[in-house]
Amino acid sequence: MLFRSVSQSRYGTIETAKQEWADWEKFCKKCQQTKEITAFYKNRYTCKICDSIADKIYRELHKERLAAKKKRPKQTKPKQNEVFLAATRKLKNVTPIWANKKYISLFYELAKEENAEIDHIVPINHPLVCGLHVEYNLQVVTREYNQYKSNRFWPNMPKYDDIDYESMYERYSQR
Repeated sequence: MLFRSVSQSRYGTIETAKQEWADWEKFCKKCQQTKEITAFYKNRYTCKICDSIADKIYRELHKERLAAKKKRPKQTKPKQNEVFLAATRKLKNVTPIWANKKYISLFYELAKEENAEIDHIVPINHPLVCGLHVEYNLQVVTREYNQYKSNRFWPNMPKYDDIDYESMYERYSQR
């Protein structure tokens, strides 16, 4: 069917649309023939017949390669649960024993209610500092602000003039 409904057709009815389309022609670059537009796949310069012939030739020439590809196990992306567990382990490593977990959970509940995110004021993952996962280092912020801030700055951050950040990042990336 060419259109979702007759009312959406600019030709009025489907029959008139088919008649209009039958008059359209397209040139196939492989067989060098002019054919009806219905003989072509969308956005292709070769007709359906030439495409199927080319596919058969490709499959014949690359049998071993295609068979090996079928036998190869599919590579799976890390599951969302595994990513979440890795992030949770990271937070456990930077949460001291004396942290008030009740207040921390209140921050997360508040962020969930407001459809916001939790931001660590002093970043947990940065080459110069390692903030702690405690209630004093948390704030509820919008998702946009948290993505903007990332781990680039924090209060009382040393000025760029004082530290050679390029060499610091080079040393950090070599670990």
